[in-house]
Amino acid sequence: MIGHESDEGMPLHVLYDFEYPARDDARVIKRHPLGGAAYGQFDTFREMIAWGKTNAWGVKAHPQRCVGMFKDTGGNVCSHLDPVMESLGFEMPVATGPRCAIYLRADAAMITSASVDNEPKRHFFRLGGTGQGPLRRILGEIVTTTSLELEIDEWDPPL
Repeated sequence: MIGHESDEGMPLHVLYDFEYPARDDARVIKRHPLGGAAYGQFDTFREMIAWGKTNAWGVKAHPQRCVGMFKDTGGNVCSHLDPVMESLGFEMPVATGPRCAIYLRADAAMITSASVDNEPKRHFFRLGGTGQGPLRRILGEIVTTTSLELEIDEWDPPL
């Protein structure tokens, strides 16, 4: 067990799943204490911690945010995102696998994740920045230079 969930309504504890080793670590899952289905969360504990930290102190710290999904019908979202994000000046502070990405820049932060139980063809993302202009430019560069499909679910604050 890594973490204990105290919510009595849905106490899904965070656990290591040592049957799925990944990059000198192991898969992280959530599961009810009495058993039942396990829900894959991250390929590694390092990814889980870095993703959460970047969400809290990176994405949510910016005044404008959006959430949505990238879809790649033919492969792996990260293989398309990594080069374009690097060309835009983003750093990748933690090595991640094909189901999680973390990108940081002085004026923006983005995190993505895909279910560890499925192929990494769909990544849900959270992007935060100094305003809607920079976020639109980042997303525009991604969709014009890659084959990724973009779906934006929400802007916060709304546009």
